[in-house]
Amino acid sequence: MNRVKYQEMLNEFAEGHSDSSVKQINVHVKASLENLLDDFIIKNDFTKGAISKGGKGSKSAELKYLDFEDFTKLIALAKEKINPIYSSSFMIYIAAMTGMRFSELLGLTWDNVDFEKGQIYVKRTWDIYKNNFAPTKNDQSVRFLAVDSSTMQVMINYKEQQEEFLKRLEIEPEHAFVFYNIKNGLITNNSLNKQLKNMCKKLGFEKTITCHGLRHTHASTMLYKGINILYVSKRLGHSSLNVTMSVYSHILKELEEKDNENIKKIFSEINNK
Repeated sequence: MNRVKYQEMLNEFAEGHSDSSVKQINVHVKASLENLLDDFIIKNDFTKGAISKGGKGSKSAELKYLDFEDFTKLIALAKEKINPIYSSSFMIYIAAMTGMRFSELLGLTWDNVDFEKGQIYVKRTWDIYKNNFAPTKNDQSVRFLAVDSSTMQVMINYKEQQEEFLKRLEIEPEHAFVFYNIKNGLITNNSLNKQLKNMCKKLGFEKTITCHGLRHTHASTMLYKGINILYVSKRLGHSSLNVTMSVYSHILKELEEKDNENIKKIFSEINNK
């Protein structure tokens, strides 16, 4: 592979995809080459200087996540609607509080929830096509997620109610899934997104988001609240920091402007003492 061939492949992919999709592909490929370059397995970074421009218009980045006020309202509604018979509201709540991917949520079992330490261990996903557990998206996606005590209490209450219903209805799932729909088994991504859409409409939001949009909202909230980007990257299970910086470049640019103003204030105070 060389730069010319790589650019040709990127251009071919770009014909039916947006700028953001092409850019993310380029970032992932570039990140995957880092170890190969460090270990001298390959000599040149053929992604260097590549033009990642899509052939389709991309949606505004703003449409992918909710602002803090709407995010808070959605979490409150999801929490209010939690029902052990239908897992969708509970999954929406946990997705919002952890930023986990949909496949990671599906594959989560109760033995990977540590109530004493207040953490969730993400170590696998669920493959809906093979109907079995599958590895995480990358090695970095295997991670421990810190969870606040209030969310943990919600999980404890849900687990107790779920166990009670399963026992009463004499249902024995093959695996101790956290998000097991008592009537229909594991929920589908379409069903979850439909529930999310209904919630957004009920709350009067101008825009709706998907489960992946909840992940973006979780990440955006952390960044706006001052959590450093390295922690955010690790919490999301991104393959590299470059991926995080690319996906959230619009937010980082906004925060950089705020940091510039803060820097001016800090050194202005020092000068005037």
